[in-house]
Amino acid sequence: MGEVTIHTDASVDRSVNRAGIGWILKAESQPDASHSTTVSYHSSTAVEWLAIVHALSWIQLNRDADSVTVYTDSHSVAVVADGSSTPSARMTHKWYSRFQKVEEYFQSVTVRYIPSHQNREADRLARQSIREGRT
Repeated sequence: MGEVTIHTDASVDRSVNRAGIGWILKAESQPDASHSTTVSYHSSTAVEWLAIVHALSWIQLNRDADSVTVYTDSHSVAVVADGSSTPSARMTHKWYSRFQKVEEYFQSVTVRYIPSHQNREADRLARQSIREGRT
Protein backbone atom coordinates (compact mmCIF):
# COMPACT_ATOMS: atom_id res chain seq x y z
CA MET A 1 0.00 0.00 0.00
CA GLY A 2 1.12 3.53 -0.55
CA GLU A 3 0.80 7.13 0.39
CA VAL A 4 -1.34 9.66 -1.44
CA THR A 5 -1.63 13.41 -1.21
CA ILE A 6 -4.78 15.33 -2.00
CA HIS A 7 -5.54 19.03 -2.29
CA THR A 8 -9.21 19.82 -1.69
CA ASP A 9 -11.28 22.97 -1.90
CA ALA A 10 -14.84 24.22 -1.99
CA SER A 11 -16.31 27.34 -3.53
CA VAL A 12 -19.74 28.72 -2.68
CA ASP A 13 -22.21 30.68 -4.79
CA ARG A 14 -24.80 31.82 -2.26
CA SER A 15 -26.92 33.49 -4.96
CA VAL A 16 -27.98 30.07 -6.27
CA ASN A 17 -27.43 27.99 -3.11
CA ARG A 18 -24.81 25.88 -4.87
CA ALA A 19 -21.23 25.03 -4.11
CA GLY A 20 -18.47 23.42 -6.07
CA ILE A 21 -15.95 20.98 -4.68
CA GLY A 22 -12.67 20.00 -6.26
CA TRP A 23 -9.81 17.74 -5.39
CA ILE A 24 -6.50 16.68 -6.90
CA LEU A 25 -4.75 13.45 -5.95
CA LYS A 26 -1.08 12.68 -6.37
CA ALA A 27 0.47 9.32 -5.55
CA GLU A 28 3.80 7.68 -6.14
CA SER A 29 3.85 5.29 -9.09
CA GLN A 30 0.15 5.87 -9.82
CA PRO A 31 -1.50 8.32 -12.22
CA ASP A 32 -2.74 11.62 -10.81
CA ALA A 33 -6.50 12.03 -10.49
CA SER A 34 -8.84 14.96 -10.05
CA HIS A 35 -12.54 15.56 -9.73
CA SER A 36 -15.00 18.39 -9.34
CA THR A 37 -18.75 18.58 -8.93
CA THR A 38 -21.49 20.90 -7.70
CA VAL A 39 -23.52 20.27 -4.57
CA SER A 40 -26.31 21.97 -2.65
CA TYR A 41 -24.94 24.66 -0.41
CA HIS A 42 -25.40 24.37 3.34
CA SER A 43 -22.42 26.13 4.89
CA SER A 44 -18.93 26.93 3.68
CA THR A 45 -17.25 24.76 6.29
CA ALA A 46 -19.61 21.84 5.70
CA VAL A 47 -18.84 21.94 1.98
CA GLU A 48 -15.08 21.97 2.73
CA TRP A 49 -15.64 18.78 4.78
CA LEU A 50 -17.68 17.31 1.94
CA ALA A 51 -14.77 17.85 -0.48
CA ILE A 52 -12.47 15.90 1.83
CA VAL A 53 -14.98 13.10 2.42
CA HIS A 54 -15.60 12.82 -1.33
CA ALA A 55 -11.88 12.55 -2.08
CA LEU A 56 -11.22 10.01 0.68
CA SER A 57 -14.18 7.90 -0.45
CA TRP A 58 -12.85 7.92 -4.01
CA ILE A 59 -9.40 6.85 -2.81
CA GLN A 60 -10.93 4.06 -0.73
CA LEU A 61 -12.67 2.65 -3.80
CA ASN A 62 -10.05 3.30 -6.48
CA ARG A 63 -6.57 3.30 -4.97
CA ASP A 64 -4.43 1.08 -2.82
CA ALA A 65 -3.45 3.57 -0.11
CA ASP A 66 -2.90 3.32 3.61
CA SER A 67 -1.71 6.85 4.32
CA VAL A 68 -3.34 10.07 3.09
CA THR A 69 -2.27 13.66 3.56
CA VAL A 70 -5.02 16.19 2.84
CA TYR A 71 -4.18 19.82 2.13
CA THR A 72 -6.98 22.35 2.61
CA ASP A 73 -7.13 26.12 2.76
CA SER A 74 -9.84 25.89 5.42
CA HIS A 75 -8.18 26.57 8.75
CA SER A 76 -11.37 25.68 10.65
CA VAL A 77 -11.42 22.22 9.05
CA ALA A 78 -7.73 21.60 9.74
CA VAL A 79 -7.97 22.43 13.44
CA VAL A 80 -10.99 20.18 13.92
CA ALA A 81 -9.32 17.33 12.03
CA ASP A 82 -6.20 17.50 14.20
CA GLY A 83 -8.23 17.59 17.41
CA SER A 84 -7.41 21.18 18.38
CA SER A 85 -11.06 22.21 18.09
CA THR A 86 -14.54 20.72 17.76
CA PRO A 87 -17.15 21.36 15.07
CA SER A 88 -19.78 23.84 16.17
CA ALA A 89 -22.53 23.96 13.55
CA ARG A 90 -24.85 20.96 13.16
CA MET A 91 -24.17 20.56 9.42
CA THR A 92 -20.42 20.80 10.01
CA HIS A 93 -20.66 18.16 12.72
CA LYS A 94 -22.56 15.88 10.31
CA TRP A 95 -19.78 16.01 7.70
CA TYR A 96 -17.06 15.75 10.34
CA SER A 97 -18.72 12.53 11.55
CA ARG A 98 -18.66 11.19 8.00
CA PHE A 99 -14.99 12.13 7.75
CA GLN A 100 -14.28 10.14 10.91
CA LYS A 101 -16.02 7.07 9.45
CA VAL A 102 -14.14 7.11 6.14
CA GLU A 103 -10.88 7.94 7.95
CA GLU A 104 -11.06 4.57 9.72
CA TYR A 105 -10.34 2.79 6.43
CA PHE A 106 -6.79 4.19 6.34
CA GLN A 107 -3.86 3.67 8.68
CA SER A 108 -3.39 7.42 8.83
CA VAL A 109 -5.10 10.53 7.53
CA THR A 110 -3.48 13.88 8.20
CA VAL A 111 -5.26 17.13 7.36
CA ARG A 112 -3.02 20.16 6.98
CA TYR A 113 -3.86 23.79 6.47
CA ILE A 114 -2.20 25.60 3.56
CA PRO A 115 -2.69 29.20 2.40
CA SER A 116 -5.11 29.71 -0.48
CA HIS A 117 -2.34 30.65 -2.91
CA GLN A 118 -0.89 27.14 -2.46
CA ASN A 119 -4.25 25.54 -3.23
CA ARG A 120 -5.08 27.29 -6.49
CA GLU A 121 -5.60 24.21 -8.63
CA ALA A 122 -8.21 22.67 -6.32
CA ASP A 123 -9.86 26.10 -6.04
CA ARG A 124 -9.95 26.38 -9.83
CA LEU A 125 -11.70 23.00 -10.09
CA ALA A 126 -14.28 23.95 -7.45
CA ARG A 127 -15.04 27.29 -9.09
CA GLN A 128 -15.15 25.77 -12.56
CA SER A 129 -17.75 23.21 -11.50
CA ILE A 130 -20.09 26.00 -10.36
CA ARG A 131 -19.62 27.94 -13.60
CA GLU A 132 -20.26 24.86 -15.72
CA GLY A 133 -23.08 23.55 -13.52
CA ARG A 134 -21.35 20.17 -13.26
CA THR A 135 -23.14 17.64 -11.07
